[in-house]
Amino acid sequence: MRSMFFILLLFFIFACNSKTIKQETPQNSLDSISVLITSDSSNADLYFKRAGLYKKEKKIDAAISDLQKAISLNANNATYYFSLSDLFLFKNQSRQAKEALEKCVSLDPKNTKAMLKLAEIYTVVKLYDLSNAYINKSLEIEPDNATAYFMKGYNYKETGDSAKAISNMQIAVDKNQKYYEAYIQLGILFGAKKNKLAVNYYNNALNINPKSIEAHFDLGVYYQNIDDLNKAIQEYTIIVSNIDSTFSKAYYNLGYIHSELLSLYSEARNYYSKAARYDPNYIEAFYMRGLMSERLGDIGNAKKDYELALNLNPQYELALDGLRRVKK
Repeated sequence: MRSMFFILLLFFIFACNSKTIKQETPQNSLDSISVLITSDSSNADLYFKRAGLYKKEKKIDAAISDLQKAISLNANNATYYFSLSDLFLFKNQSRQAKEALEKCVSLDPKNTKAMLKLAEIYTVVKLYDLSNAYINKSLEIEPDNATAYFMKGYNYKETGDSAKAISNMQIAVDKNQKYYEAYIQLGILFGAKKNKLAVNYYNNALNINPKSIEAHFDLGVYYQNIDDLNKAIQEYTIIVSNIDSTFSKAYYNLGYIHSELLSLYSEARNYYSKAARYDPNYIEAFYMRGLMSERLGDIGNAKKDYELALNLNPQYELALDGLRRVKK
């Protein structure tokens, strides 16, 4: 829950020789709240408001301290616990976040946002049954919640039940026809089956976000997997030409198509070079560029690239094998 509270103290000074009213603002809102807390230190809501300002300024420890103070003054306010869970999640303290959310739900049994956040925590640690239990509980209260169906679909996807994953994702987009993430997941699910409906779902995602690298890339992978290489090349080229000229994975996939599927080694080497240029840790790009050099008879550069790959991972078997070949 994102809450922002501002208290502005306005001082009006009347000039002796003027009818104009001059207005001064306090130094900042944090100072304003702190002044009020000094005079009313048992007011839990003031600490809650100041915690929100600390959060905005990324002073997370100070925000946590203020929320804990608010809770010590009013332990029955579910909103305090929900806000505290956000701060603990920001610090990757999932156990403390879970405890705060559980307390929130115990105080506010119809708080579906807290239930879904608990479900998300359980999904992260792969406790999908517990996650689904909270999702189902939230749906009893809020049956049209698209996010709940999306999360449930994601859990089924992770456990390998693609039929239930698709069913829930489709309900999510029925409930919210602008649900970009659900369209992407449906594209992935149908794409894994090489089902052409994947294209429709990726295009729906692109209708929402035409500059989506994710949607263009995943659509390219789909076309690549069904051997429609021209369309795959088109999608990857859209990314590097119109959206992000430094996106290494698109260059790598362009290289792979040209090397392994079209046997155009010189063109492929250029793509692998760009992938390695924009991602200096892209070990596969260095290896594949070395392999292209080897295939082109450029043994010196092949050796250099295999060694670069091994500098990134001395145990990389493909590069070790490649180095052995060129040293014979």
